[in-house]
Amino acid sequence: MNIIVINGSPLGEKGVSAHYTAYLARKLPEHRFDVLEVARKIRSLERDRACLDDMVDRINTADAILWCFPVYFMLVPAQLKRFIELLMERSTSLALTGKVATAISSSAHFYDHTAHDYLRGISSDMGLVYVQGFSAGMGDLLTEQGRRDLLGFFDEFLGHACGKIPVDAPVPPLLPTGATYEPKPQPVSPVTGATGATGAERIVVVSDAGSGPEDRNLRRMIQVLVGSLSHPVDLLELQSLNMKGGCLGCMRCADDGACGYKDDYARTFDERIKPAHVVIYAGRIRDRFFSARHKMFIDRYFRYGHRPAAAQRQLLGYLVSGPLQQLPAMNEILEATVQVARGQRLGIVTDESPDSDVITARLRSMACRVDSWLERPWFLPSTFLGVGGTKIFRDLVYENKGMLSADHRFYRASGLYDFPQRNLRKRLVMATMLLCKRVPLLAPRVKKALRTGHTRRHSELLKRTQPGGQR
Repeated sequence: MNIIVINGSPLGEKGVSAHYTAYLARKLPEHRFDVLEVARKIRSLERDRACLDDMVDRINTADAILWCFPVYFMLVPAQLKRFIELLMERSTSLALTGKVATAISSSAHFYDHTAHDYLRGISSDMGLVYVQGFSAGMGDLLTEQGRRDLLGFFDEFLGHACGKIPVDAPVPPLLPTGATYEPKPQPVSPVTGATGATGAERIVVVSDAGSGPEDRNLRRMIQVLVGSLSHPVDLLELQSLNMKGGCLGCMRCADDGACGYKDDYARTFDERIKPAHVVIYAGRIRDRFFSARHKMFIDRYFRYGHRPAAAQRQLLGYLVSGPLQQLPAMNEILEATVQVARGQRLGIVTDESPDSDVITARLRSMACRVDSWLERPWFLPSTFLGVGGTKIFRDLVYENKGMLSADHRFYRASGLYDFPQRNLRKRLVMATMLLCKRVPLLAPRVKKALRTGHTRRHSELLKRTQPGGQR
């Protein structure tokens, strides 16, 4: 069987994920594994149409497709995202309908499910029949069980590819919204005000809006929002930002945060994004996520490792042009990004409503929330999206502190190493409780105390709380 491996690792054959497919090729010599280094060669593919056409021809010869990639910020790397965009532009040249595809990724299991969900949707858009992928940990291949699981997974995948095992139903295609946002003329100043604003608040809108007609809605949404805010806005346009490439996963930044690229990204981020109080990302959905350039900007956050990049906790929001409500995984990524960054959720405004007045009202409501929050900042508690993601990072950094030394210093200084076993007082209380439960005379009293004991401190707080007053 001719299996085309689309390697989306910027490190090419040296990437961890590439070793999983190389292991399969070594163990299954009866099958041909044709590896396409799409991430490492993305610049050449953008410049040289003949090179891209050659890859398209090789993909068309496949009996099965194997996406191979590391998870970068809850999705595929920007380089692979860009290759997917190039493939979609050549969609008339693709002959993939009915062929079977799957994915192998490597990660610390930080939102790897959203990356696989994305590729499942992209595969369906290309006419491929997608089989649930294999999301490996970074070291799974080094264990006997990990290798056994990999071979078992791929044996079943080959059964799907040969038609011996039925596959799941494809992902429904995205339905175009088709609505044009045509806002009415708006007053220069909003009908709200943040009376306590000091004028030192910084609002940044990171825009991925191009000049073409497909970005018209997004440009208008940005204009209405900016015109509705009571504070000056710094508009950062990604189309004009000098970024030489996406994150390479080279780990040069692990010690001191210095990126190997010599471009304007680090200076721009440090001077405009990091000190901001409010950051609003504006982008158009292209092939089930923001553009590859937008993803490149996100991936380059890794210069800060697994640390919050902002100087203070920020209010974070999104303007989205496209069918966001049809993409639950993308919704989850946007929400999780806010929570893991320890930010406050401003919300998301899309252009999906056919009524332009509704979109305008939502934009003006977003502006009101910005003004109100700047007057008196507050934060929602994190849900599982933020708490779970933070704990994965905590364990990852601690386990790899020799390699992630900058992260380790920050986590230790910030008290993010909140391992429960280090809470000696609580461990002692719980150990005592376990012992008491084993004593017949004490067990009933302990169980009775448990029914109200867990709220005792809350009740005491209510008794001490005076009505009204300072909030």
